[in-house]
Amino acid sequence: MVASHLLAHPNRFVAQDRMLTDTVRWGTVDSTSLRLMGQIGYDELIEAAASSGYVAPDLGGIWATAPYLHNGSVPTLWHLLHAEDRPERFWIGGHALDYEFVGIAGEIDEAGTYVYPDGYEPWSRPFLYDTREPGRSNQGHEFMTSSEAGKRALLEYMKVK
Repeated sequence: MVASHLLAHPNRFVAQDRMLTDTVRWGTVDSTSLRLMGQIGYDELIEAAASSGYVAPDLGGIWATAPYLHNGSVPTLWHLLHAEDRPERFWIGGHALDYEFVGIAGEIDEAGTYVYPDGYEPWSRPFLYDTREPGRSNQGHEFMTSSEAGKRALLEYMKVK
């Protein structure tokens, strides 16, 4: 029998140079922001530190946590797995879930914006997320490539995770 043990889960640190995502968010964590987090009590809930990357969260229940990536810049898990099709702009807030693509339900309009499906009325005030703004880039995690069948299987798995 082969013995194994988990080295680091769910709090595995991933360096920025591996993910290639937007650096603005982690770059703003410095001694001042860490001190302020402590003053308002967040240091009792999280362990924050200045670093050059991110600690990815556990993926349990990911189907209900759209939008995705560390800065919320990808509307569905399908878009996460298809980097070339990630929309530059999309609506968040009061959104319906898409159970096929796993994330925010929508479609691309004539302006290239991912909008809610025709006739859908958001249940709260939506916000237009623009990935061209500083700190909101939807780049990165493009190393997560697989065959199309593998991507479909991963999406199906994430629906029940």
